[in-house]
Amino acid sequence: MAGVLASIAALVAMIGCFVVLIRWLIARRAAAFGHHGLPEHRSSRQLWAGCLLPLANVFWAPVYVIELAVVEDHYQRLRRPIVVWWITWAVSNAVSLFAIATSFAGDAQGIANNTVMTVVAYALAAAAVAAAGRVFEGFERKPVERPAHRWLVVRPDGPPRNPPRQLPVQLSCKGKNRQHNGHDLGRRGDRRAPVCGCPPRRVRCSTGTHAGRVRPGAQGGADGVECDVRLTRDGHLVCVHDRRLDRTSTGVGLVSTMTLAELRELEYGAWHESWRPDGTHGDTSLLTLDALVALVLDWNRPVKIFIETKHPVRYGSLVENKVLALLHRFGIAAPASADRSRAVVMSFSAAAVWRIRRVAPLLPTVLLGRTGRYLASSAATAVGATAVGPSLPALKDYPQLVDRAAAQGRAVYCWNVDEYDDVEFCREVGVAWMATHHPARTKAWLQQGRAGQAGG
Repeated sequence: MAGVLASIAALVAMIGCFVVLIRWLIARRAAAFGHHGLPEHRSSRQLWAGCLLPLANVFWAPVYVIELAVVEDHYQRLRRPIVVWWITWAVSNAVSLFAIATSFAGDAQGIANNTVMTVVAYALAAAAVAAAGRVFEGFERKPVERPAHRWLVVRPDGPPRNPPRQLPVQLSCKGKNRQHNGHDLGRRGDRRAPVCGCPPRRVRCSTGTHAGRVRPGAQGGADGVECDVRLTRDGHLVCVHDRRLDRTSTGVGLVSTMTLAELRELEYGAWHESWRPDGTHGDTSLLTLDALVALVLDWNRPVKIFIETKHPVRYGSLVENKVLALLHRFGIAAPASADRSRAVVMSFSAAAVWRIRRVAPLLPTVLLGRTGRYLASSAATAVGATAVGPSLPALKDYPQLVDRAAAQGRAVYCWNVDEYDDVEFCREVGVAWMATHHPARTKAWLQQGRAGQAGG
């Protein structure tokens, strides 16, 4: 009985792995072929069939991967891992077929032979999965050489931001890299002086967003409001950072298992030291994305809204579909150009970024990441991200990312830049956007930096 359960578990795991990798392959091929202006000559149905059909996938799955490697100009580097995977995959299939054939034996020797072959088949299957993982990592973690020079940068007047347990207000500052033509996540820098044109700043509502915190951020000079969105059980987008409610509200459980009405019964500000029972702390009730977009669009100046979709989640791509539907309803899903867009969509999930780019190609997108080397790889190119977003520690560990991104026509958005020294660091390496929890303080630093540059 234990052997049967183990076999079923292995089969389920294999199918799940297949589905994830095939979806990645299809999305990546579409992005790669589109990036190079080439037609994708294989339909999604053909790719699914070639990868899932037994025996046929022994030949076609590696062929599809090789085609992708050739288009992305990675084949010379990935040839050996692909060949190793292909051979292991073929041998694994052959041994599995032999194990199935010997499973019908009734004599003691036949049963013993089948047991041995089954163990070998499992071992080879594990080796094939490991080899496939190395191929996948080869695409996602492309090594890059360190540049021999540092580009001069127009100092971006940037705000500090680090979201320890501050109420969720974040701001971002944008500057220009000499090689970036003054473009940012969809906004042009001021061409009058070599400083960040419009005092860029962006307010971010990170953990349970409240309208009472958004207004002070915008009044503090923020150029944009950022929020994390999740989908409720009844299909509403709410601005909640955590998957669970325990840390940032008076409730418990998962956001995805509760309805909007149930979530609205909770308090979302009591966890913070500034909260007051008499309500003087402002409105800390749940904020929906619908209400936040309306608030931002009604502001007396053109503030952008930065929307981060959280993954992995139980509703998968439905989150991006809902976000796009909402932006369409407000008339901001199809801007005349990326520069004029009022919305920016961000995610740590490359698949989520690709879903947005595929349906709304003019919407600016940011691929977020916790390591600079990952963001400097081909991942952003594969999904068509218009910017990359490292954390401050990741950027400090790999400051060459700014050069790499600028060379590919992408801005760099750095999050959690709350201290003055960190703002100075981001200016020096050429960060285009910084995000902070302290809009007013950061704006003062920006103005001081601008005045110092003018005086120098």
